Amino acid sequence: MAVPDYQSLMLPVLRLAATGIRRVPEVAEVIADEFALTPEDRAALLPSGTQKLLPNRVHWARTYLMKAGLLSSPARGQFTITPTGRDLLASNPATITRAMLAQYPSFVSFVGNKPAGTGEQATMSVTAAATVTESQTPEERIESAHTELMSELRSD
Repeated sequence: MAVPDYQSLMLPVLRLAATGIRRVPEVAEVIADEFALTPEDRAALLPSGTQKLLPNRVHWARTYLMKAGLLSSPARGQFTITPTGRDLLASNPATITRAMLAQYPSFVSFVGNKPAGTGEQATMSVTAAATVTESQTPEERIESAHTELMSELRSD
């Protein structure tokens, strides 16, 4: 199995945060075991070769969950679930996506489409943006765009 995209990791990250204060490296290891990732998958690097893919995606899942108010950070490098996060888990969602996070005004404000509290239009903008690159983190989108640009420059 390939390394899951960051949206597929949001629900496992939230569930693990519900068990206490966590750190990304330990969560990445638990998730790697949960998804039965191979040693090659665990060692996979971003195209830049600067960071492992799984911890990077766990970081992005954590960031998005924090910006939605589902996680909090009691100390540097640590995170835990918030009451809002517990409420979401209690609803037993099958998955958590960027589109789902658009229901939280703090997340809408974070993605920068509209200030918090602008309602339906902001939610629609976040949903439309999410469908463009469902599985890529912002860092992966930048690297992909850079690679494409360099390829076009070489061919010109």
